[in-house]
Amino acid sequence: MAEIVTRGDPATGMPQHRMQLKQGGMLRVQGGQGVDIVAIEGRLWIIQETDAQDLELDAGQSMQIVNGGVALIQALKASTLALVPARNGGLRDNPPTVNRIGTG
Repeated sequence: MAEIVTRGDPATGMPQHRMQLKQGGMLRVQGGQGVDIVAIEGRLWIIQETDAQDLELDAGQSMQIVNGGVALIQALKASTLALVPARNGGLRDNPPTVNRIGTG
């Protein structure tokens, strides 16, 4: 489940980067300020540097990365997610660094 697919969002036409994570799989996103994390399938747990509140997303929910620090995303069950750029260009002009942690 390591494939990353780029495609246009049907609603906005903007590119989105879809990823699949196995249960327990994690992503580290650095410099993603303004990028939306969209839970397409499954359930995600998200923490952001300098934000004391953890967040859980179920399928169909989304949230925006609010700072340029590190955000960690963990699949609480097998999940598909999308990173959608901010309307000001996010992923295209200044792409965040996205790394898998472990084998998920």
